[in-house]
Amino acid sequence: MYAMPIKTNKEDSAIAPVFGHSKWFVVVDKETKKIEIFENIHQGIGIVQELLNRGVTTILTPHLGVKPFNIFEENGVEIYYSGDKRVLILEAIELYESNKLDRITPQTIQNYANHGKHHH
Repeated sequence: MYAMPIKTNKEDSAIAPVFGHSKWFVVVDKETKKIEIFENIHQGIGIVQELLNRGVTTILTPHLGVKPFNIFEENGVEIYYSGDKRVLILEAIELYESNKLDRITPQTIQNYANHGKHHH
């Protein structure tokens, strides 16, 4: 399952620039591409457990804090940088499946953890 923070509760939504404080999240089945959108009632670190409970294995996001990154990393979830530009849900998946997104690693997480301070 893919997961992304999104701006609106629509299937053609763009990815949100924040992670834990995004109002909406989407999970997408990797095989069927079935989209499920839900409201982020946690507003913070609680969304991490919610996504793990939903079976998420890959996260596409422009930003992620160190604490949620470490929890995802410990649980085998891969995180990829979706870019700073406006990207829609299905565009982000297509970029990922075409190997065009950079994986966020323990060595590079600091580049993505500070809002608006990307150094790629």
